[in-house]
Amino acid sequence: MPCRLGHAVLLLIASASCAAAFHAVPAKIGVQTRGTFLRSLHASMRPETDGPSLASRREALSTAAKVLLGVAGGAVLPLRQAHAASGADIWTAPLHNRYFLVRAGEQTWESEGSELISHPVYKLHMEKCGLSDAGYNHAYSAAETLSTLGFGATTEPWVWTSIHVAATQTAQAISSHHKISHHHVVPEFSFLDARGFGCYEGTPVAEARAAVWREDVKDQDYRMPPNEDGTPNESLRDVQVRVRQALQIMETQYQDLDIAIVAPDAETLSTLHCSLEGQPLVNAHSFHFSPGEVRLLDYRTRVETPNLAVSEDFGKLQLTGVQHNVMRVSNHLHINGPESFLNPQP
Repeated sequence: MPCRLGHAVLLLIASASCAAAFHAVPAKIGVQTRGTFLRSLHASMRPETDGPSLASRREALSTAAKVLLGVAGGAVLPLRQAHAASGADIWTAPLHNRYFLVRAGEQTWESEGSELISHPVYKLHMEKCGLSDAGYNHAYSAAETLSTLGFGATTEPWVWTSIHVAATQTAQAISSHHKISHHHVVPEFSFLDARGFGCYEGTPVAEARAAVWREDVKDQDYRMPPNEDGTPNESLRDVQVRVRQALQIMETQYQDLDIAIVAPDAETLSTLHCSLEGQPLVNAHSFHFSPGEVRLLDYRTRVETPNLAVSEDFGKLQLTGVQHNVMRVSNHLHINGPESFLNPQP
């Protein structure tokens, strides 16, 4: 009896699932395939005169399942996929939305110019990672810059923000300024985290960044040694993988919308911008973001951009605006090293 009862429950669950899924079978695969599906389903539920045959019912259910999976009779059912969901060409294919990259305002530990903090355990620590006085000004300035860039001019925009406290505070300033409803502010729990600096956690900021950037410009897969406290030691490619995940989710869920992406550090956003420009990741620091900086990226219609690798023909290229600045910074970085950015001359 327990066996019969369990089998009956299994059949009820399977039949309910199959009946609901039947409407998803495209009509273009033909009447014959739909008929095979129904016959298999009915056969699985029909009582046997000589007692139930478990083997025959298993075979019938198996046939119905194969039809649903699109393999019965050699038919292949098309799967419904969102644009760019595969991730294979998300960096080069036209995107659905306009993206506004926003670096959070200056954090308290940054204003003190002391030791680097990149461990995820501190991202909710208000005293260390909350906005400094200058950081609040950066956040309000970012909100105003978004207005000048037409953020949400035609429809209510969205804000995707890291749950890092500085990013959250910046996102709050943006949502308040633009009167964005709370359900249009989406917290992101890990994909937009600050880059983990491994063994450089707790070391002077300028020294840590100089040491890591020096290796980044040579190898996009460079990982700094790990730290005993568990601080992630991430390469530029590691960061690229998780920002790709975040972008894929947005591209799958939204279309023709304005989305502000708020991250707590420059590394996450510069890697995203570099990737969308189709540039090698060793050039990621050429796309460096200052606290509170905002950039509009509209890739709904792709435009070919020049490669930003160092070239003797740099002076011959006719570039304007952001492209020219990115090219100039890229060459400066390769020639003079990252220390020149960390210790600017008066």
